[in-house]
Amino acid sequence: MRIDYNIIIFTVIDGIIHVAVDKSENQYRCFRKSLDNYNVEMVINNELDKLLGKSNAKELVGIYGEEKSILISYIVITNYRDNLNYISLDEAKKTFTETYFREAVKKMLTLIITDYYLKIIYPDGFTIPELQTLFERVEHRSYDRRNFHKKILKSRRVIPTGEMKKFRGKKPAKMYCLK
Repeated sequence: MRIDYNIIIFTVIDGIIHVAVDKSENQYRCFRKSLDNYNVEMVINNELDKLLGKSNAKELVGIYGEEKSILISYIVITNYRDNLNYISLDEAKKTFTETYFREAVKKMLTLIITDYYLKIIYPDGFTIPELQTLFERVEHRSYDRRNFHKKILKSRRVIPTGEMKKFRGKKPAKMYCLK
């Protein structure tokens, strides 16, 4: 029996979720490989270290039985990396229709707005409008700009960094980071 694994890498660019893809032969693929040995954990960790460095946590999505093989699926949520190609989550949903990808998206959406992953996605900080865009995309609803801003500041989970950044507009917004 053959064992395959895939790693689906998610990141956020300007508040919009993207998926890292392996673009070969003019088609997109998730990072998927076959294993010759059964030390799955070690092989996957080595692959992640090559792609992303040592600081990324992976989450198991599921183990799927196929006719003559087993597929082990993982997700990684990380900050933007120059060495990877990305497509938007909306485009990825059209491209990847397999069960493992749908399950990976569900798991990612529950994890991506937790403090742990927000610190990974935005290591240098974020603007409140950036954070609002991410929350709106994940939760499929819109928030009033003023109320969202007030709610985030009242939560005392964020602290100002003292820096400013332009995000979709002419006026720079204050940068924050999580405590």
